[in-house]
Amino acid sequence: MWRWLVRDNVRWIAAWVASHLLFAVVVVLGCREMGQRLPWTLVGYACLLSAFVLVVVCAAEWLVRRPFLRALEERMRREVQLFDGDLVLPAATWEQQRMAALLSEWYRSAARSQAEQEERQQFFRDFIQRFVHQMKTPLTSLRLLEQSLRAVLNPTHAADASRWADQLADDVERLEQSVDAMLHTARLRAFEFDAHMEQLDVVAVLRQVIRAHKNNWIRRRIYPKLVSDQPVVHASTDGKWFAFLAEQIMRNALQYGYRLDEAGERQAATFVVEVRVGQEGVCVAFTDEGIGIPPQDLPRVFQPFYTGANGRTHSRATGMGLYLVRMVADKLGHTVQIQSALGQGTTVTLLLKHADYHRPARLHQGM
Repeated sequence: MWRWLVRDNVRWIAAWVASHLLFAVVVVLGCREMGQRLPWTLVGYACLLSAFVLVVVCAAEWLVRRPFLRALEERMRREVQLFDGDLVLPAATWEQQRMAALLSEWYRSAARSQAEQEERQQFFRDFIQRFVHQMKTPLTSLRLLEQSLRAVLNPTHAADASRWADQLADDVERLEQSVDAMLHTARLRAFEFDAHMEQLDVVAVLRQVIRAHKNNWIRRRIYPKLVSDQPVVHASTDGKWFAFLAEQIMRNALQYGYRLDEAGERQAATFVVEVRVGQEGVCVAFTDEGIGIPPQDLPRVFQPFYTGANGRTHSRATGMGLYLVRMVADKLGHTVQIQSALGQGTTVTLLLKHADYHRPARLHQGM
């Protein structure tokens, strides 16, 4: 800390030393001019006293400035929780007082700005959640309408009615996917408060997510298969967010995990979810036998709103599914990878690393 004092006052110290040396030289030369001899021991003693006064003045200045410098250095060294109160620094000199006043004013201005930003973000979250909940009712009505339509199919127009019901079901599913993506995007802003890490049976969660799409698997002629080397596999994760990851990957498989025959009809396909326990952690691989991803699209599939060639030609994709998968996986401490071959299928792999405890990542970086 004393280095700050020496560095900031090196010019004054140099001027002090130079002035006293010049004074001693002038006195010695004046005495010689008058024919008097001034003992060098006396000159040395005077210089020693001058140096002592200089040390005392520097020490006093250091003691005066020390509290302010120590408080400033402490705030620079440690991670400070900003805006939890007023900024108070023990200023002693006029210069320190002006600097402390400037920092306090900046601190209050930044606190007001952050409060306004948090208020806007809270409004955005409230608006999104209210919109999502309002959308739940018409979506439920559409689901009931689809089921009623299938129940009263006229045998004469059974083929057309079935096709209309399938189209209705697809549109409802797209609406549900968009609403869920909107809701989870809003929740990501407060992820550290929403996630709860625990030792979870991932096999049971995957089984529940697969069953939730039972009608979609049947309608699209995709047959899911859950494979695990153990009946119960525990991993450190959050149950709700892990189910969301599996949900997004399976929805992609429902959209792209099929191939067409020569007549343009869907071929029966298999979707395999494999759970393996390794040295690094629990590995969950989702593999479909679908159309695959073009090589030029693979590096960008995790970017937001990127749909690629498949999204433009095969479905009305939003481009948010895999982006949210990457974001949530990163915040949970998991890793996600994707491999694909055009016309052969796609594999999305989640690695849930072994750990006794994971703390979800703080918003660094906002989302």
